[in-house]
Amino acid sequence: EDKTQLNYIVKKCLTADELGNIGGLRRAESILLIMLNAND
Repeated sequence: EDKTQLNYIVKKCLTADELGNIGGLRRAESILLIMLNAND
């Protein structure tokens, strides 16, 4: 389930990047970092 969630966030990052939505990309990256830190 974690991998599914990570894939979803990564896809969101890519979508935001493609649209040039820097705010959305940064937000997705922050969520991803928080999730990765929580797993440690």
